[in-house]
Order: sequence, then C-alpha cells, then structure tokens
Amino acid sequence: MSIARGQLLAAAQGGVGFALLARPGRALDAFAAPDATYARRVARILGARLAVQAAALQLSRNRAVLVTTGWVDAVHALSMVMVAARSARWRRAALASGAFAAAGALATGRAIRRQ
Repeated sequence: MSIARGQLLAAAQGGVGFALLARPGRALDAFAAPDATYARRVARILGARLAVQAAALQLSRNRAVLVTTGWVDAVHALSMVMVAARSARWRRAALASGAFAAAGALATGRAIRRQ
C-alpha cells in the first residue's frame, strides 16, 4: 500500500473509531439506530477496534498487519450483512457499518495485490 493510501485508510478508520468512542449516541442517531445502553457499548467496542486497527495500519508497513486488518474488515462486513438480514431495527446501522468495513477490506485487498 502506498504511504498516502495507507495514511488515508488509517485516518478514515481512526476518525470513525474515535467518533464512535467519544460520541456513540450521535452515531446511533445518524443511522436511526436505537440508542440503548447496550447499543452504545457495541458502538464503543467497534470504535475501539477501528482505532486500534488504524494505529496498526499507521505504525506498521508489515504485510501481515495489512492482511490481518483486511480480514478483520471482511469478517465484520459479513457479520453486518447477517445482522441486517435478521433485524429491521438494526438494518440501517448494520448496512452502514458493513459498507464501511467492506470498503476497508477492498482497499486492503487491492493494496495486498499491488505489493
């Protein structure tokens, strides 16, 4: 992955991660998700995962880190498709989260193929 693309991906993931950590209620409101205590916890956990992943991408140019973060994003995207399929209540938030994760997985997949 080029340094510029890696930094852009890390910045996007880090920004979303820190936003979820700092203001999970706002994120839930933005996607019309129920603003329950457990939903805030889940949003914060996702935010922490994204922040750690962004830091790993930013600090390491190691192929193994790139592959791992791509797989984490791919698994998250698939899990959100399952949530969206099963729950109308969480569908919008799950699709948004899944789309963001899928974009990260595709970006890392392209970067891996280019290496």
